[in-house]
Amino acid sequence: MHSVTPLRPVAGEGPSSTQPSRSDGRGRSWRIVTLFTLLGLVGWLLLTVGVVWFARDLDQWTIARVPAGYWWAAQGAIGGYILIIVIYCGLMEWLEARQSGAEPDDVAAAASSASPPAGQELHRHG
Repeated sequence: MHSVTPLRPVAGEGPSSTQPSRSDGRGRSWRIVTLFTLLGLVGWLLLTVGVVWFARDLDQWTIARVPAGYWWAAQGAIGGYILIIVIYCGLMEWLEARQSGAEPDDVAAAASSASPPAGQELHRHG
């Protein structure tokens, strides 16, 4: 019979290595990302609930002859969601640039100019 030798985790590998530790900069960055994400979710929740909660109060005003409560529910909230996404993306680019020591524009340029892996081509339809 063959004896089975149990596998031992190699230092720096395994599930525990993917968790950010407090001793390196990744732990701090992870906490910042988590904070930005939670702030975005709170903004989304406040926008979603606020529009519905205050819809009747907003109807006192009109935007292009449409009650403001309806306008915010149908159009304005979507603009608010897009604004939250744009702010979040800007903050993440700033954080990546801060981590890598590059300017935020350099990070965006590097991400947009990334080529597909060798041997793979972009397929364009149309």
